[in-house]
Amino acid sequence: MKRHDILRGAVFVSRILKPEWERRFYRAVDLVFRIPAGAIAEWPSHMLEPLTVGLYLPLLRYEPWDWKRVPFMVPLGYALSSMYSSGDPEVGDLLREFWKACAWAATLPKRMVCNVLSTKVWRKFLGSYRKSIAGNESASPAGG
Repeated sequence: MKRHDILRGAVFVSRILKPEWERRFYRAVDLVFRIPAGAIAEWPSHMLEPLTVGLYLPLLRYEPWDWKRVPFMVPLGYALSSMYSSGDPEVGDLLREFWKACAWAATLPKRMVCNVLSTKVWRKFLGSYRKSIAGNESASPAGG
């Protein structure tokens, strides 16, 4: 059972004994994507099979409560998988930004959470996050 702001992490699994873990894995994680063998140094091509990655995010304080219910999560997983497959160097930056944006979304008031997370396009979600960060930087006093 998930708890608010308690656990956040990533699970990496190979295809070994796939029937044993697959169903439980997809129920537990919020975002799934695959990294083909050889796409990153940590998973070399001699491994011969893709690495399945699942991200586990804390519950939200408001609807949709669970990240896997957010409309853009499945398309984001497909986008990450295709970025790794094509060798796109931006994939790491996208993952880092998404991780930070999830923490940002958890702090928003109810009306904003529903608005930001109701989009079906993950780029709009990250665009909202970028705008908030840019607004905070311009509002901070100069000379720190």
